[in-house]
This record gives sequence, structure tokens and C-alpha cells, in this order.
Amino acid sequence: MSAREALYLFAMVGKVQDDGNRAMAVSKLNAHAAEVLREAAPELDAIAHQYGVFGVGTRLRELAAEQQPQPTPAPEAVTVYRASHDAIVMGLYTNARAARAHCEDEERRAWSKVEFDWIEDEEDGVAELVVMTADGEEPTGYVVTPLAAEAEYDPEADA
Repeated sequence: MSAREALYLFAMVGKVQDDGNRAMAVSKLNAHAAEVLREAAPELDAIAHQYGVFGVGTRLRELAAEQQPQPTPAPEAVTVYRASHDAIVMGLYTNARAARAHCEDEERRAWSKVEFDWIEDEEDGVAELVVMTADGEEPTGYVVTPLAAEAEYDPEADA
């Protein structure tokens, strides 16, 4: 399939709605431009030679090489934070502050005036919500766990 056909099919399916797909469309358009330059180089070079201009074909091939799509780097994993109570998932958040606020809001319903504290495990980053009482710290069962959400499936990761 030529670069032009790939671009046409991509546009006809209507996938140019979001930024990721827009970048893919630009990449396909650049590939098409490179293909056109490579195909036109010999003929334009011959025409330029008739008028005493040399190196046109070489320059067009250089431009075509510049238009070739660059390999896109693999997307990185994103950390999401899971708020849970006694192993029941309450929600996933893009930051720990929001996950902790959810847990505190739920636990605040059980207490009138109370002070909360978070005990975070330095090794794995899991944070547990505790209530400060006259007797000391009492666990609440609310936990915020950081999780890596991978952008791509890696069959080697499970091995």
C-alpha cells in the first residue's frame, strides 16, 4: 500500500479527531510527501539539466529523506492511584491527593470531629489512612496504592 493510499484510508475512516491520531495523520502525510518527492526527482532533475541547473534530483531526494516519518518513542507508563477500603476498589485517580481525599471523605462520615494521618510505606508507596484517637492511631481500612498503568502490553513482562 502506498503512503497516499494509507493516508486516504486513515482520513476516510475519520480517525483524525484526537491529538494522537492527528499526529499519526501528519506522519502519514509526511510519508506521502516523501514518496511524491522521490518519484518526481528523476523527471525534475532531467528538466533542470536542460536549463543548466544541476543537483535538483539530489536535493529532492534529500528533502524526501527529511520527510520520512521518525520512529515514535514508546509511550511511558503512567502512575495511577487506587483508593480502596478493605480490598474494595473505590476509584482510580491520576494523583495521590485525589485518592486520599476520597478515602478521607468516606471515613469522615463515621466520625464527628477527627484528625486523620497517612502512614506511607517507603518501599512500595502504599499509604494507609489512620484516625488519631485518644488511644493513638487506629487503622481505618482505607488504602491508596500507586499502580503503573502501562501504555503497551509487554508479553515479556509476565514471564
